[in-house]
Amino acid sequence: MHYRPFTKSAIETRRGFTLVELLVVIGILVLILSMTIYGVSYARDADRVSGAAGQIQSYLAGARDRAIYQKEPRGVRFFVDPVNTRAVTAMAYIKPGDKWPLSSAPGQVSLERLDLDGDNNPDSPNVTVVRGVGQGWWQLKRRGLIIDGSLIEIPAGSNSWYGVNTSLIDITVPPTPTEILLLQIPFSEPGDASSVIAREGETYRIQLPAQLLPREPSILPEGVVLDLDGSQIPIAWRPGVLDSEGQFSPYMDVFFSPRGNVIGAAAAAGLIHLYVCDDVDSQTLKDQWIASINPAADGNPSSPLDTFELQVRGASKFIPADEVSGPWLTGYTAAEPYLVKDRRLVTIFAQTGTVTVNEIDPTDIASGGNGFADNPYRFAEIGTGAK
Repeated sequence: MHYRPFTKSAIETRRGFTLVELLVVIGILVLILSMTIYGVSYARDADRVSGAAGQIQSYLAGARDRAIYQKEPRGVRFFVDPVNTRAVTAMAYIKPGDKWPLSSAPGQVSLERLDLDGDNNPDSPNVTVVRGVGQGWWQLKRRGLIIDGSLIEIPAGSNSWYGVNTSLIDITVPPTPTEILLLQIPFSEPGDASSVIAREGETYRIQLPAQLLPREPSILPEGVVLDLDGSQIPIAWRPGVLDSEGQFSPYMDVFFSPRGNVIGAAAAAGLIHLYVCDDVDSQTLKDQWIASINPAADGNPSSPLDTFELQVRGASKFIPADEVSGPWLTGYTAAEPYLVKDRRLVTIFAQTGTVTVNEIDPTDIASGGNGFADNPYRFAEIGTGAK
């Protein structure tokens, strides 16, 4: 047997990686690591949003189940985030509030027409003035138990409810024996249109706000919000058009009846779409959009926030497409657009009480591709569930 001795040339050919080869390997490893981190981060964000949507769906379904089981209305109240004040981050179970007066006997009021000059000739045929003596409405308003939009039943037990305006009850001064509420829509039985007083000694009940049930509120995952400007919600929940603070109602309540359907003010909406998204997306895009608004150019010279409120009350819900760019969005172009993170819709069908989770339709073709979804609720309304 012959052995081939190692030669110097053979030894010299056995060498390690060159510096270039080593840098290529390191570059490939860094690329793979970056892709892995991005993929894990994206999946975690997607799970976070879809998990929050499922959490809201389960909470609403829980209220519906309680209403059916306990044979009494039960509901969910949504709470605005203290920082992102145009979004919700918490919710709690509620039950209907009491009716005022709390005694078994209903209160009594007189129903009148406006007579601002006091000449005993009504200024309008509409009966909109509810005058009460010693009814305790000043105390109720001071405690936040009646607000604009609270409901009054006249006569008591008739199931005829009217929204009220409390502006004539001034809680900055001591109460007076006589207090006045204004009906937001005229009383349905006006009687003699030539008389200031339409009815005396009429019975009434005021529906007080819902009560929180003794259970810890449910908090959405950190970094996820229910964006109210991308949601289709009852108008009564939204700020007033001339509300400089842009404050949403503290009573954003969805009630279910013992039959499982939605009742109360939320039922009038028919469909309620709740837009669940990333908190940074919600604030970053919205802040820049509102800052770009020229109220005078939009026919509303009051303020950018008022103009924005008018926009989202109409067909233009604030739901961006998957990629957003435009002159109003600083730092992003059509070549390098803002990439919107995962989002979901939680939809409540008022007639049946069914609650579903769906993806949004991000298609942006109309209006020359303005960066916002044309018909974001389409998948929810045709029944395409989320993955």
